Amino acid sequence: MISHPACSTEEGPHLPLENHVPDTEPDRLPSHLRRYAARLGNALVVLESKHPTMTAQLAMTFLAVAGDEGLTVRALASRCGFAPSTMSRHIQDLGRTNRHGRPGLGLVRLAQRPHGDRREYHVFLTDHGAEALRQMKTNFLDGPTNRLLRTAQAWSIRPR
Repeated sequence: MISHPACSTEEGPHLPLENHVPDTEPDRLPSHLRRYAARLGNALVVLESKHPTMTAQLAMTFLAVAGDEGLTVRALASRCGFAPSTMSRHIQDLGRTNRHGRPGLGLVRLAQRPHGDRREYHVFLTDHGAEALRQMKTNFLDGPTNRLLRTAQAWSIRPR
């Protein structure tokens, strides 16, 4: 079996790509990518359950925080390719109180460092966010649900 380096983690082994033979149907997503897309969709269901209209940008922001906790809002914005003001809105929506003053998702929190530039805020997962991340990892590693697998198998790239 061949492993893909992007699928490795510090905690575990690579996920197999099963001999990575190219598909014979050029207008469809290759089968190994359909399986990984289904696994990713299964993991993202956790975030969708937290907020039914979870956007891809909010999910990307959450995963960026989870991938490197303690970065500043500006560093996260740079890493995700968002404007700092956009990242601030995302962090508010993922935090305890959203940008409209309503209850947020409670997945991340802001903290100031006791020394240095006190204007900079660093972003961390809350206990609720860490639990969501654990559930996402479990869902990803357990594989796709039947519904997601059927959806992934139906995905294809149609020529125009």
